[in-house]
Amino acid sequence: MLGATPHCMLLLCAAMCCAVLFYFAFYGQQSTPQLAKLSLAGGCDPSTHEDTIWSSIISSAAGSPTADTAALMAAPSPQNPIKVGIVTVRSPSKNHEGKHFLIDGVVGSSHLSLHKICVMGSFKGCPVDVLKDTPATAAIHDDSDFEDIAFWIVHVCRVKTEENPDRNLAMRRMVWYLSARWKVLLVDFADYWQDSFYENHLFNAELAEKGWGRAVGPAVKYEYEYNGDGDDGDEDREASRDAMNIGANFSNLHLAVRSRVDGRHWNSTLGLQVTGFLCTELDEFWSNHTGNTPVAMPYAVRGDTVQELHELVPFQSLRKRVISTELRMASLRAGFLDRPPPHTDRPMDVIHLWRSAMFFNYGLYRSNVSAVIERMDNQPLQIDGNGQPDTTSRTIRASTKLQGQRGKMGRNFVEEAYILALLQSKIVVVTQRDEWEDHYRLFESMASGALVIHDTMLSPPRGVVDGTSIVFFESLEDLERKIVYYLQHEEERLGIAERGWMVAMGQHRSWHRVEEVVFGCPLTNSF
Repeated sequence: MLGATPHCMLLLCAAMCCAVLFYFAFYGQQSTPQLAKLSLAGGCDPSTHEDTIWSSIISSAAGSPTADTAALMAAPSPQNPIKVGIVTVRSPSKNHEGKHFLIDGVVGSSHLSLHKICVMGSFKGCPVDVLKDTPATAAIHDDSDFEDIAFWIVHVCRVKTEENPDRNLAMRRMVWYLSARWKVLLVDFADYWQDSFYENHLFNAELAEKGWGRAVGPAVKYEYEYNGDGDDGDEDREASRDAMNIGANFSNLHLAVRSRVDGRHWNSTLGLQVTGFLCTELDEFWSNHTGNTPVAMPYAVRGDTVQELHELVPFQSLRKRVISTELRMASLRAGFLDRPPPHTDRPMDVIHLWRSAMFFNYGLYRSNVSAVIERMDNQPLQIDGNGQPDTTSRTIRASTKLQGQRGKMGRNFVEEAYILALLQSKIVVVTQRDEWEDHYRLFESMASGALVIHDTMLSPPRGVVDGTSIVFFESLEDLERKIVYYLQHEEERLGIAERGWMVAMGQHRSWHRVEEVVFGCPLTNSF
């Protein structure tokens, strides 16, 4: 018996090898032909990416005789995560963009560590304590709590000079104070670039009467002297200058904006959407003041969206179709086990969540798109030999019904009806606003596993490629033609939907977005 053991072992190994070869051969033949193999290794080398906040930290450390350069150069890694402080305008317990993308992004990253969360106070009479630490109260200048932080992320929450002067004043003081000691990443989720806060407050040399010390930068160098004029605010402003008169270093300021596209608009005369152009004015403005280049930080897949998908997907029936090896591996890594969303059964053919009669909120193009979708509902899918609708074929099921609430409630909370509508649709048509690029629904729809047909983007996010992970349309006629085509060609539709889902889940989670801005590329569980 002992002598036979090696022989038995060889036979067993041979059998296992044959089984493995048969498995991959079988699934390779059954998987979607267009499905490209994606690398599941993930990660990248941040040192190869220039003009990031991380490269700026490394450069500053290399020029400092006291900095622990070796420790910094060893990072980032899961074993040595970078400590980050975050400043939000709203409480982290509430749902808002700062929480969904910044707080959740840092917490979800294996290469970053959330060391401090602060909520900015926008109240008068307390210019020194411009931050309120949460949950305990602490002043920002308490170095014992902040000495280990490598950099700060500040949520610039749609600040407009003419609407909220108190918040602008508090934010300016806070940003100046932080920039004197740390690298600061300002994140502006405004729909489009507007320089009112930056021009009139952050880089304004005429604010000496506010009692805020001095500001220095690569292109602007000025030093203020406090001159009291006898009004009731003098005492507070003088206290502010005495306690925190250490100046601001504008070269430490980095900027991430939701979109760098300008000039996008609906041309009603021509009946088409003009995609606009990259805003070089923003680059010039920011570079002149800080010496740094702004980067794009578009919306990503929110954690609450994925949580809702996890809760709903198990109750959806699956298509009778073999799951490709790549999709199965990606599904396991994303926590969906053997039930990837692209394989849920979808009774609805196409949806576009905007009524054709809703001609407001920069939605003219959307309304025209919805008119096309509504016209397609209940029409025959197939065409007969004479080029006419084949009345014997099945009809298209299309809808433009709104799901859940719109506006702030719709942006801050994810509703079950909305996610369910995405899960039950073969095709989700996404149209951006008339005046700006980027939309929540892009990655929410891709994360649902549907084929996303999207209006043309001038600057699409990483991995979002026409005909590979998404389908772009250029006109209303093009949209209708592509909807019909992909309903008739299921394998192509499913292949693009699968790749789109893997791009969304493997490269565009909230932590991927933060890492992309900080390090130049996603690092955590990317595929």
